[in-house]
Amino acid sequence: YAEALYRKGNKTEAINLLKTVYANSPQCILPPQYLGIMQFFEGDTEAALAQFQSLNDAHPRAPGPLLGKGLCLWELGKKTEAMKILQPIIDAGQSPDNPMPLEYVFRIHRSLGNEEEAYKCIEQMVAKRAPELIWLQLPLDRDLEFYQTPRFRKLMAPVGFDRLRNK
Repeated sequence: YAEALYRKGNKTEAINLLKTVYANSPQCILPPQYLGIMQFFEGDTEAALAQFQSLNDAHPRAPGPLLGKGLCLWELGKKTEAMKILQPIIDAGQSPDNPMPLEYVFRIHRSLGNEEEAYKCIEQMVAKRAPELIWLQLPLDRDLEFYQTPRFRKLMAPVGFDRLRNK
């Protein structure tokens, strides 16, 4: 319900609802996690990072706070720190239905010029995720040269990349 309120523009009401739910059920990780997500999308990355760090301290085995922390670090330009958080999520298979850790590790590798590691991320996305959705996860317009390479096209051929991209 808080997400619906937030999407309708009732941000204060959504945040207050999340805080109330969490106060009544402190063992539930979702309300403060959603609060961190809202802070992130509002551009308050430092507050979101603090929220995810606090959650990670309280729930060290939960992948959601780690993912949030990694995305905040990425947004703050701390790519190496983000990689140290996101890669273990991928390696442990903690987020099998969520391509976001792979997407950001892919972006980090690309920004650092680690081509081979970037390709490995794409291979993992193809193997783990609904392939039809992968092309949506990639920052296509920023890196057209990379997406024209024969290796990338071969990796993406099974998912009809050219057909999907030209829609």
